[in-house]
Amino acid sequence: MPATPHEILKKYWNYDKFRQNQENIINEILKGNDTLSILATGSGKSLCFQVSGLILGGITLIISPLVALMNDQVENLKKINIKAICINSGLTRNELNIEYKNIQNGKYNFVYSSPERLKNDRFIEVISTCNVNLLVVDEAHCISQWGHDFRPDYLLISKLRVHFNKIPFAAFTASATLLVQSDILKYLEFGSNHRVIRESVFRQNLQYIAINTENKKNKVLEIVNKTKGCGIIYVKSRVLTSELSEYLLQNNINAGMYNAGMTLDNRELNYQKWLNGYNSVIVCTNAFGMGIDKSDVRYVVHYDIPESPEAYYQESGRAGRDGKLSRCILLHNKPDIEITKNRIENKFLDKNKLVIIYNALCNFLQIPFGGACDESFTFDIDLFSKNFKLKLSEIHTAIKMLETEEVLKITDAYRNQPKLRILADNLELYKFYLKNPNYEFFIKTILRMYGGIFDNYIHISEFEIAKNVKTSKEKIINALKLLSKIKLIDYLPQNDIPIITFLLPRESNIPYNKQRWDLLKKNTIEKFESIAEYSFIKTCRQQYLANYFGEKNTIACGTCDNCKSKNDLDEKEIFETLKNALCQNPSNINLINELLEEDKSKIEYFRELIDKGIIAKNSKGLYEWNEKK
Repeated sequence: MPATPHEILKKYWNYDKFRQNQENIINEILKGNDTLSILATGSGKSLCFQVSGLILGGITLIISPLVALMNDQVENLKKINIKAICINSGLTRNELNIEYKNIQNGKYNFVYSSPERLKNDRFIEVISTCNVNLLVVDEAHCISQWGHDFRPDYLLISKLRVHFNKIPFAAFTASATLLVQSDILKYLEFGSNHRVIRESVFRQNLQYIAINTENKKNKVLEIVNKTKGCGIIYVKSRVLTSELSEYLLQNNINAGMYNAGMTLDNRELNYQKWLNGYNSVIVCTNAFGMGIDKSDVRYVVHYDIPESPEAYYQESGRAGRDGKLSRCILLHNKPDIEITKNRIENKFLDKNKLVIIYNALCNFLQIPFGGACDESFTFDIDLFSKNFKLKLSEIHTAIKMLETEEVLKITDAYRNQPKLRILADNLELYKFYLKNPNYEFFIKTILRMYGGIFDNYIHISEFEIAKNVKTSKEKIINALKLLSKIKLIDYLPQNDIPIITFLLPRESNIPYNKQRWDLLKKNTIEKFESIAEYSFIKTCRQQYLANYFGEKNTIACGTCDNCKSKNDLDEKEIFETLKNALCQNPSNINLINELLEEDKSKIEYFRELIDKGIIAKNSKGLYEWNEKK
């Protein structure tokens, strides 16, 4: 008899019950229904398809846009003895051949892949012959050009219906307007029996606040000093991560920084310091985001206004995942809003500018006309910027546009762990020990630490190996390089340099869909105007966000700064109303409920006045005003 969702949940994750909607989603998937789930950040989306996949058996194929997030999920599954692999461009040809055989032999329960891999005939050939019982689309909003992170290769996913026409497709996202939701259903070709499970964007434990201030540094310091626990501060530039973290350090705040321009080691070190509580706050760009596994974030501050409500909702939603009260604070002022709007308008390059940057890129990588199709190159963006005197922002925009036009793709090897595989057999290792006894303890330590290292490339930690061997990390790296050179092992060091792959040969005339870029520019500006409006509204902030994402007839949250301000005013009015009524005529609870219009918040305030002794029961059991007694 197959295991139930609750049995799987307890066995692998040791949880006793599911969160809101998780079980509903799992049940729909197990019925074979195509399912779109729109759940708040931190709601446990991955658990829904992981539990479903284990019950359905065979392989669950997950399409996800972020290598870092896929790697994190694979490592987390391995820790609980669930077999998983991430197929991405960081794998060598050797690794791919081994892993493709493993997939075909049914070694893995979960296979993660980027959408770009769907263009690879070999991958499609392999996966189409496998026992795939569930297809998952993570970050499903990427399929819509109206989404905040459109990825053209997501449009290829529906082609898998040819090979897997009898299995459910499950799509997940944290944020989708009704227009984006419609695109997801359309482009994934959901069946007529599909289900949409949409969780409210409301999170009662989050207090949304917007502060209009000219002196942001002082305001940040005030917030950090007043708020217990750890926090995240998002800023718009790498320079600001350094400036603001240094300012906080000078004011006795343990602050770290994180941006894509730092070395991989420094990023990981700062992330771990924050994760483990050594640093109470991390100042970062939006490079710090997906895959964050910390539930007790008490506040998220946006030092600069983000570019869309979607981005703000996702980033602010990293606060309070443990369900405890947390604050989401947006700092803004009119000059900053104007600067950001101008920056957004300049993000869309005209064709002439795009061609100039494309040709500069080809010259930098020494690509001749007609060359480079399906070739990959490491790309030092800072050196390119310096050599050709181009702004980093323009380069990032040009690459994003060239990706959308399917001219090239870029892979960031962010947090890509080093990997190792033993190529020699036991006899060869024994012969090597005899000639090099100093290496015996070192190699045997690796064998003890990492199982399956003869058959697969295994993620390793040079630091952990060094700790066990009682030497330095540098010496371990040098030893691994030496053993790799003599073909005893294959050692793939950590690499945080992006790789560009050209999908078309170099041409003088590159694709440029002007109509699409004009529409996207208009849409992007409208999104920014929505978040700018949010910063100045006087009504409920969570209600505004809910309405933006298509939720109708929502009520005020009661916790944001605007609701609190309104509630403070209401309390004064309620105080006077009760005082006037009860000083004249002591009343029973039914009359008081009628007086307070049976409003829960008003009745709660009435109970507070009882607790404070301002209202009390008299000898007849009636409530009377007791303030002067």
